[in-house]
Amino acid sequence: MKKETITMDAKLMFLWMRWKKKKDF
Repeated sequence: MKKETITMDAKLMFLWMRWKKKKDF
């Protein structure tokens, strides 16, 4: 596993959480 891959996953998770929060009213 590369550090880049982990960083990408973390970024995706962060964006996903933010998107979910926006969806939840």
